[in-house]
Amino acid sequence: MLITLSGRVDGLKVMDVKGRILKDLYTPCYTISKLKTIKGDVLYQAQYSFIQTESIKLAGGDMASMIYVKSPKGKKMNALLEKGMSAKFLINKNLYTLDQAKKFVSGFTQNLSVKQGVGRGNYYDVKGVGVDDYVFWFGEEPAILPNVGKSKVASSKYTTKSISSEALGSNEDKLVPYVKVISAVRADGSSKPDIINLDDAVLTVNGVKLEASKALLDRRGGKVTAKDVTIYLRNGEVKKYSLVNYDASKNKFVNYEYVVPNDNMLPKVVLGPGKVGDLELSKDVSISKMRYQASDSVIVNTVLESMLLSGKAELDIEKYKAKGKVIHLDNLNKMVTIYLGYVKDENNLKIEAEVIEIDLKNNRYITKNYFR
Repeated sequence: MLITLSGRVDGLKVMDVKGRILKDLYTPCYTISKLKTIKGDVLYQAQYSFIQTESIKLAGGDMASMIYVKSPKGKKMNALLEKGMSAKFLINKNLYTLDQAKKFVSGFTQNLSVKQGVGRGNYYDVKGVGVDDYVFWFGEEPAILPNVGKSKVASSKYTTKSISSEALGSNEDKLVPYVKVISAVRADGSSKPDIINLDDAVLTVNGVKLEASKALLDRRGGKVTAKDVTIYLRNGEVKKYSLVNYDASKNKFVNYEYVVPNDNMLPKVVLGPGKVGDLELSKDVSISKMRYQASDSVIVNTVLESMLLSGKAELDIEKYKAKGKVIHLDNLNKMVTIYLGYVKDENNLKIEAEVIEIDLKNNRYITKNYFR
């Protein structure tokens, strides 16, 4: 039998309508989204509502509400509503309140656009949405407030060419073959299409990862200037610089100001395939004691004693924290495999690769490529 878990809580209270506790469970409890036979016959499948709410107690003692919104064709979005805040829904330019959205019938939500998002009222210019409120939008993205300017987040799919709002010709953009923006916040400061200013930038230059508090990309000149830089070299070394300059015409770093590091403060990075090492795990390390979560699904195979975490998967292996797109737990063979992610500990050790296999019986890890 195959069981798909959609969530876990460390305890559960069952109360009547007057708030009296009928049962108090202190053991982990799981929610089941799908139940199938080995042959694939679906015995049970949960029906999800368009909107789910959860009450949360903040650190200061105040109560807040976490709103989860998931359309059948879209992604899962959420917003934390503190006291005095509200959520609105902008669908095809029509604005709805949270109470109205909760009454949407399934036929309506089934046809919502896959183009969707969520933002604060201090970012989007939507009449009827306060600056501290959230707006979930479907279809056409709302206009951005003028004071927000051109600040936008660049995701991993963007290159130096497509991050700009005004693209140069491919022959003019001299950084495209060498430099890729992994993530950054677009900063104001230049009206020229060939100059890009970035804050909190993560870049790769010829495959070498670089993190910088500020970076200037001169696309026509083929130069990159970065400040407060951390560079992760292919051999696992980590270097810190106050200033780095890269010249695409020479395909190398031409100038830098080195910061003498405190080696104990820098992370030790194990990067790429073919690496083997020891982990400090206890003799009684057990998959059943590991905390985990995943944004998409948790699939349990009771026959093979295995579990598959999909979508922003996280797993605590004693003092180590693992994150990946997919994590597979094999209790029979005492193995944990992390795909497209990393494992790190409290002592700044970080293991990063396409595939990381952890042997719990021998307290060892090995890194591999996804395709051999």
